[in-house]
Amino acid sequence: MVHYSYYQTRVTGGKPSSTSVYSGRTVTFSGSVQQNAGSGWSAVKNQHVYLVFRPYKSKTWTAKTSVKTNSRGTYRISARATRSGTWCVVYLPDTHHVDAEGPMTYVYLH
Repeated sequence: MVHYSYYQTRVTGGKPSSTSVYSGRTVTFSGSVQQNAGSGWSAVKNQHVYLVFRPYKSKTWTAKTSVKTNSRGTYRISARATRSGTWCVVYLPDTHHVDAEGPMTYVYLH
């Protein structure tokens, strides 16, 4: 019999630096990725998080960039905004964690 353990995960923060920007400006997101192994929340260290984007009136998400969390599980990730649309920070883990995402936030372009 094989037993697998899956840890609950969450992305904290994940709100953009601004929800209204000029075209070509950078939108920055920061926060942390945490796991709960049964004894409370702790940092998910040195793991990739992705910044994904869905343009206005589109159904397709695109990964814009990725960064690794640091030794405290925190991240800071940025991308250029060239269209209005929805942004989200996503953690796509290994086989022992559950996927997690931050809030989906619409960013308007001037």
